[in-house]
Amino acid sequence: MAVSPVGREMFLVDVKGYRRNMFLVKRTPANACLYYILAFVPDGAPNVLRQATAGRLIEQGLQTLGRADGYPVTGIEWDRALEREGRWDVLPK
Repeated sequence: MAVSPVGREMFLVDVKGYRRNMFLVKRTPANACLYYILAFVPDGAPNVLRQATAGRLIEQGLQTLGRADGYPVTGIEWDRALEREGRWDVLPK
């Protein structure tokens, strides 16, 4: 849990580390207050995205791989994560 410095808004943060070729992210029920921070280790390249964006990227990955919607292992591919690098502006102010 985190609190924005200006608006004092509370929100959830889930940090995911890079593993081989994707960030492993499980699908969860919708939560507008949940943000993911994707961190490439050891470089520490920060990537921030809303849960809704993470869900779309997971769905794209399943489609790309030809996996069924119920496939148990989901994640966000490295190339798609890089498009969101440094997006700290999506967090509450």
